[in-house]
Amino acid sequence: SGVDTSAFATHDAVVNPSHWTLALSLPVVRVGFVGRIDADKGWELLTQAWSLLPPAQRSRVHVNFWGGGQEAGKLENRVAAIGLTNATFHGQVSPEQVPDVHRQFDIHVVPS
Repeated sequence: SGVDTSAFATHDAVVNPSHWTLALSLPVVRVGFVGRIDADKGWELLTQAWSLLPPAQRSRVHVNFWGGGQEAGKLENRVAAIGLTNATFHGQVSPEQVPDVHRQFDIHVVPS
């Protein structure tokens, strides 16, 4: 597959500065996972890494999940079981909405 990078930088797009170029005092890092929530897509590794962060850092990370799949319920249960409160589940998104979705976060998690 490929990525049409021009879709992410249209002239009328709202340009968000990179998290790393902003003041370090920002309260939240916005992480986005966009893709199928199925086996071998990496959501397990993401939640494990997130749970291992020190509590002060973990509270500063908000993870947004866009997508559906056979393991969406398992993901939500895992997030709740670990006690990760800064998560939002958005469900599936149309291909036309993907560029807008990607502009909403600082760190992109690409499921593979």
